[in-house]
Amino acid sequence: MAGTRSSIDQADLEARFDAEVVADGGYTPRYNIAPGCDLYIITNETSDEIDAYLWGLIPFWADEFEEGIINARSETADEKSAFRRAWKSRPSLVLSSGFHEWKSPNSGSKQPYRIHREDDPAFAMAGLWDVWEGDGETISCVTILTTEPNNLMNSIYDRMPVVLPQDVESD
Repeated sequence: MAGTRSSIDQADLEARFDAEVVADGGYTPRYNIAPGCDLYIITNETSDEIDAYLWGLIPFWADEFEEGIINARSETADEKSAFRRAWKSRPSLVLSSGFHEWKSPNSGSKQPYRIHREDDPAFAMAGLWDVWEGDGETISCVTILTTEPNNLMNSIYDRMPVVLPQDVESD
């Protein structure tokens, strides 16, 4: 996934997910969130709070800060040492109003495609969160779970985020 966005305003985001923004620095709608930036998430431990976590899960066993892993294949995340701890006990909702993928139509230059839901101004993608500690730093970080593409995404890219139906977001 090339980028995500959270362009809904704070009041609508809080109402949509029945949670309050607690992120340091508050909430600002953003139209192109790149890996390594903060994503707004809801963790399983604080289901009534929206916080900002670094997009890129840093394995807890890493000795020093390094670029995190932005996506995890949902089919194999439980088998990978980088995600095993988070898979067992740290699911999250990654809040978004859309995401971007790039495609080269007819072997030309890449074109961005904005993917969003027409029936909902915001949605949740499945994620895994963790906290990395080292060198006197503590970094809360998250990765987005991906899956095989649906019919819409199949012609654009070979993976897509796990987009959760609204009725399972609180499970």
